[in-house]
Amino acid sequence: MKIFLDLDGTLIDSRTRLHRLFLVLSGLDTTFEAYWEEKRAYRSNQWLLERAGWSTEAISNFLRQWMAQIESWEYLLLDHLYPGVDEALKGLSEDADLYIVTARQSKIHLDQQLQHLGIAVHFAAVLNTAQRNEKSVLIKSAGIDLSPGDFFIGDTGEDIETGRKMNLTTIAVTCGFRNGDSLKNHSPDFIVEDFREAARLILDLQSPPPSPSTTFIAP
Repeated sequence: MKIFLDLDGTLIDSRTRLHRLFLVLSGLDTTFEAYWEEKRAYRSNQWLLERAGWSTEAISNFLRQWMAQIESWEYLLLDHLYPGVDEALKGLSEDADLYIVTARQSKIHLDQQLQHLGIAVHFAAVLNTAQRNEKSVLIKSAGIDLSPGDFFIGDTGEDIETGRKMNLTTIAVTCGFRNGDSLKNHSPDFIVEDFREAARLILDLQSPPPSPSTTFIAP
């Protein structure tokens, strides 16, 4: 069995990193809760800045700075694992090959962060699009043999669509960048709260059904 995993919003809680950089670059006083209410409803940074009256040129400059800084080590240190992730990865890796599939820009910082968080050991491979390819293209180019019993777990519509393109069983988690209502629009096979619950679901699906009870009738 192979399980493909998104990183940010699925295994790693990076909401503080994104919110902090938004405040630094925008100078706005948007609260953490307000920022993520909009983001989870599919509203982009550009949309937020347009609503605040920013010009096209100012927004373009913001986006350039965002891409230049969002994966700096200073900001990556703000990330942390969601509760139970390490234990869930360890349990799944005993019977499955686990693959990270992410759109991070820097493979060097990506590998460093996985080591820093102590989860690098669980993965058969780390696949990184570097913002150049779709995740499905990256999986195909890696030459990984797929089967109907494989899974894709993620927190965005893109993740679910990737899994569907690859004919994988898709599990959406609602703890990340999108809310449950928006994820339903992409028709995942399952929607759960977080990765820990997704891992339990996979283990339950792999468990053989209980044998039917036998009733003995006395002669």
